[in-house]
Amino acid sequence: MYITILNETYRKARKQHDCSACGKPITVGTVHCAQVNVCDGRVYTWREHAVCRALAPKDESREYGWLSEADLLTLDRQAQALTPELRAEFDALFWADPEVLEDLEDGET
Repeated sequence: MYITILNETYRKARKQHDCSACGKPITVGTVHCAQVNVCDGRVYTWREHAVCRALAPKDESREYGWLSEADLLTLDRQAQALTPELRAEFDALFWADPEVLEDLEDGET
């Protein structure tokens, strides 16, 4: 499986999408990374929050799906180096989500 990137832009969402990296919603009006790719003859758009893009691994293993507790804590440590704007977006996406906090308290993820 080889992925070819055709185009990558940052754009404002005109409708709600799900982030391909973390699975959380990209709400209307949110600036996000939209990458048009081809894989095995299929063209698709990979969309992710700007903060997820900033924290993405530099290799091809970027599909996080739903993050485990360990993954989330690792991303939180990495997020310390983000700009204040991206750090605020990270905190709003993950730490302000009552389900994430409840899952961490219950030991689920």
